[in-house]
Order: sequence, then structure tokens, then C-alpha cells
Amino acid sequence: MDLERELTAIWYRPRASPVALALWPLSLAYRAVVGLRRALYRRGVLASERLNVPVVIVGNITVGGAGKTPLVRGLVSALADRGFHPGIVSRGYGGRESGPRVITPTDDPLEVGDESILLAAGGMPVAVGHDRAAAARAVLAAHPEVDVIVSDDGLQHYALARTVEIAAVDGARGLGDGLMLPAGPLREPSSRLASVDAVVTLVDDAAFAPSPDARATQMTHEALPWRNLKAPDRVADFSGLRPGELHAIAGIANPDRHPDDREGRGKMRSLRGRADVVPADPRTHRSQARRARRGQDTWTPNCLRCSSVR
Repeated sequence: MDLERELTAIWYRPRASPVALALWPLSLAYRAVVGLRRALYRRGVLASERLNVPVVIVGNITVGGAGKTPLVRGLVSALADRGFHPGIVSRGYGGRESGPRVITPTDDPLEVGDESILLAAGGMPVAVGHDRAAAARAVLAAHPEVDVIVSDDGLQHYALARTVEIAAVDGARGLGDGLMLPAGPLREPSSRLASVDAVVTLVDDAAFAPSPDARATQMTHEALPWRNLKAPDRVADFSGLRPGELHAIAGIANPDRHPDDREGRGKMRSLRGRADVVPADPRTHRSQARRARRGQDTWTPNCLRCSSVR
């Protein structure tokens, strides 16, 4: 187990562990810095850039996945259905590009990040950049028809002024031990959720229910059909495989959150001997690329789709 997974296991316990308690003084210092920074932006000491179109921020207050990217895909699709022309900005996490750069679905994910490629595959204009405001300007310059910007992550990126803030929360993991970094998973205090315009909680299908409060909604994820990386038109058929013949590599922050695929999951074999689905890293990506070049079958469950939001 690497350091990131060890920390995640510590952070997402319902109660603070001895390690978390030992780190608590550092957590207090981090909280003070975060609070001071936000106060400086709110009072105008640090400048926030306001664009000439509305800006919707989809983020979270915890480290790790909470379903932001599928939520962004669902949101921009809903906006387009209502006559808007959304553009998307992303940090390009995992890529080398610092931006700003308007991307296409065929760009190298090692350069611009795999999440941004996933977003661009939906047909909406996408730009990546560490500076979200600069990325947004790049989208607007390249696509003058864009009339609303949706930011994938960036709740803490106060240099970009926002019209609407949406916070995603993983209902299974919640806010972990409730402490701020490095003692817990919180990037901002839990009280920050009270100031956003909406909190969208990722839940399992069985727990999904309408909410009478427009600020507190729920979403579920749906796995799209498996796709062969060498022959995208092929239909997945795992019936001829024996248990342990299907290797699973997850490129999402919380692999356990991937919806169950009853046909494929029973044939999966862990690459590390611990779980059916394991996080991806560059070495496993290169391994899969070598398999594809040798003609071996390499399948992807495509992506997660935000199938329901109420």
C-alpha cells in the first residue's frame, strides 16, 4: 500500500485515528492559512477575475474523488439541452500542460490529463490550465458562442470569481474524520458547505431519493458499456473467460466507487492481490499499451455517467 492509500485509509475513518490526532496541530495551522486566504479574497486584498459570462464551479472540500467530473458532464449536457452553450475549464490533473490550452479529444492525456480528455469527448469546448481564469479566457476566445463556463474542480481557486458554487460529496465516505489536512481529508472546514449554492451527494441506487431541499440533492453513477481500445465497435463478451483472467485498472480517485459490473467483475483478478479494481498509475498504463500493441484485448468500462440528479 502506497503513502496516498495509507493516508486515505486513515482520513476516511469515522473517528480520528492516533496518527490523525498526532497531526492535529498541523491541521489547525493549515485551517488558519486557508481561512486567512479566503478572507483576503473576500475583502478584495487578493483579486478575483470576473468574466463576462456566468461561472459555475463544481468542486469539493475533501481530498479524493467525489464524482465531480461525471457531475460536470451531466451539468453541461443539461445546460446544452436548455439552449446554453457551455464551455469547460479543468486543471488538467495528471498532465504536464500548465496551460492555458484549448484541447481536443485526440490530445495526449499525458500532456493534458485524462479527465479533460473525458470531458472533451462529450463535444463541449474544454481548456486546461493551472490558472482557471486564463483557461476560461482561452475557451471564450476560441469559442465566442460560449455563454457559460463550468469549472471541473476549483472550489478553492478563488482567483476566478464565480456565479454559482456546487459542492460534490461522496455519500459513502462523507467527510471522513472531519479534520483538515494533514490530519484529515478536508481542504476547507465542513462549515464551507453552508456557503455553497448546492450540495450534491453521490449515493448508491438503493439510497437514491428525491430531496425537498433544492440545495441538497443526490446523484448516482452509471457505468457505460465496456469498449475495446483497439476495436471500439466490438461488443464486450466475457462469457468465455475464466475467473481471474480479466485485469481491472481504475483511473478514478476512489476505485471502490465504480458501479458493479456483474458480467466483468466476476472474472477480474487484482493486480495487487487486494481488490477487484486497483488505481491506475503510469506503469500500468504503459503495460496496457504494450498489451494493445501485441494484439491482446484491452477493454475499458468507458467512463462513469451521472445518470440521475434530483
